[in-house]
Amino acid sequence: MPRPGPINNGDRLGLEASRRASRDSLAEEYEHARRHSTDSTESYEHVPSPTHAPRPNKERQRSFEAMSASELRKAAAAERRERRRAAALFRVTKVVSESDGNSSKLVQRLLEVAREILYCSHVTLFWVDHVSEILIAANPDGIESIVVPLGKGVAGRCALDKVLLNIGDASQDDRFDNTTDKETGFSTRTILCAPVVEEGRTVAVIEALNKEEGSFDDEDVELLQLLCDELRAPLRRA
Repeated sequence: MPRPGPINNGDRLGLEASRRASRDSLAEEYEHARRHSTDSTESYEHVPSPTHAPRPNKERQRSFEAMSASELRKAAAAERRERRRAAALFRVTKVVSESDGNSSKLVQRLLEVAREILYCSHVTLFWVDHVSEILIAANPDGIESIVVPLGKGVAGRCALDKVLLNIGDASQDDRFDNTTDKETGFSTRTILCAPVVEEGRTVAVIEALNKEEGSFDDEDVELLQLLCDELRAPLRRA
């Protein structure tokens, strides 16, 4: 087979003209498809440019994926939170419905349930004596009698200010009074304390100590407030 000879200037110009015509034809087809995409039942948005093919935006794709994962985590957390609240409410309601009318026993049973649903080591109820300006612990676990001046310590401040207190590190909080720890040998790490308010006055304080893992979170706060609401009526009769 004879070898092709060298391309002369005329042939080269003809070849380049042919290539330009082919490229121009592709461009015209592309523009035609885009102009008529709204009139056709078939969308031409996917038709690639003959000179610049579309490239996937990986950064944007990763952003959407991250947002989706975040939304999924939020949804899962909300579902878990609602299930835990429903389970706690069921247990509290069950204890109240099975009560024999003895308010003192009912309060003690509710405190036991509180310790279990909050996953902590101790839950103590303090009665508030506004005349003597003291708080008196009601049957704390393994401790005989605890009296706290109103406004002193975490429970005292909670009763006086009528606010919920969530302390992640008791040793670093100025409101914490370690007198009871020294007397009993107990070591307080975390505290969640909420007032039971009746007609604008704090009648009692519920104090949870030492979350099993980490610190008390927003779910624990919600559950303790739920318990305070459920305890209001039994405390009134006790």
